[in-house]
Amino acid sequence: MFLLMHHKKSVGAVLKQPDTSIVLHLIAFHSRTLRYHEKNYAITELECLAIIYDLDKFYYYLHDQKFIIHTDHAALVWLKNVKNFRGRLFRWSLKLSMYDYEIRYLKGSTNIGTDMFSRHPVAHRLQHSSHLLDIKEIKTHQKNDNRCGPKYNEINDVIVIKKKNLHKIIIPFSLRLKLLNQAHEQFGLPGVQKMLNLISLQYYWPNFTTDISEFVKHCMVCQLKVPD
Repeated sequence: MFLLMHHKKSVGAVLKQPDTSIVLHLIAFHSRTLRYHEKNYAITELECLAIIYDLDKFYYYLHDQKFIIHTDHAALVWLKNVKNFRGRLFRWSLKLSMYDYEIRYLKGSTNIGTDMFSRHPVAHRLQHSSHLLDIKEIKTHQKNDNRCGPKYNEINDVIVIKKKNLHKIIIPFSLRLKLLNQAHEQFGLPGVQKMLNLISLQYYWPNFTTDISEFVKHCMVCQLKVPD
């Protein structure tokens, strides 16, 4: 399930996956502020922009998968069936035609998942770990790491493991320190538990709890924050 959000200053989305009991679990989320020229877009164009941008970000999850886009903009419900778009809407509609999706209207007051970006500054600032490492870089390093072997699964050429009904990306040894550095800096130097919670939403590797703990313990800035 793909939940879409748009508000006055940014676009973003929440990606959720139902488990076997149809309970939704967070997979990833992100947002970005509107660029100067985008602020002149009409509301329908902004919503389309959000969809296109989010499909690019979540490509490796959604490519060749059937999914649902929930939006609080009712006009987008008919987006898939319109054939006479012009300009950028036409270009975007061509890109959308590559995906197998359904658009459903979700009343704004019930669109809680995405609404957190406009109402929760911490969530907005963090921006989920989908931005920490480039997926192409992960694929390349996975291919060169024999520890990312047949015991794991693959989704769109990305090696993953299923944990609690959620697929998480296996981080090869050569990228672990880079991921930890990126996460620690981007998330505002979090403690062990917070960093563990944020990284584990999307990523996994054997003994990653120990690695995160050791990494934080050896961060000089973090140690200065610990009271004597």
